[in-house]
Amino acid sequence: MYKIFKNDIYPFCLVVGGLEDVDDINNEYEDYNREDIIPHRTVEASTYPAYRKGTNYSTVCVLFNVKPTIRLIAHESLHVTHLVLDVLCNVPLSDATDECYAYLIGWIAEKLDEYRNLII
Repeated sequence: MYKIFKNDIYPFCLVVGGLEDVDDINNEYEDYNREDIIPHRTVEASTYPAYRKGTNYSTVCVLFNVKPTIRLIAHESLHVTHLVLDVLCNVPLSDATDECYAYLIGWIAEKLDEYRNLII
């Protein structure tokens, strides 16, 4: 069962699921090449930039291959934050932007933890 979290500040939504959700996720979302998201099955989790199908609405998809741990949540939160701020919004990490990064990492970690609590 995957979960969608819409962000009210930055122009993206966060889609979180497990490898078993890939087919359902691919019904609604596609990667940046407008193709199906193909998960990496040999890692604990992967983060993918994506679009909602038929739109240019940016999405970041996190797929877990294992039950998320705090370490894994922190790890993937950084990847998602980099995709949103540096890639989508063109806001590189610096002394002037580190607070934006910190707040977004916190929001993402909270949402990944919500997902973890749903699947426990």
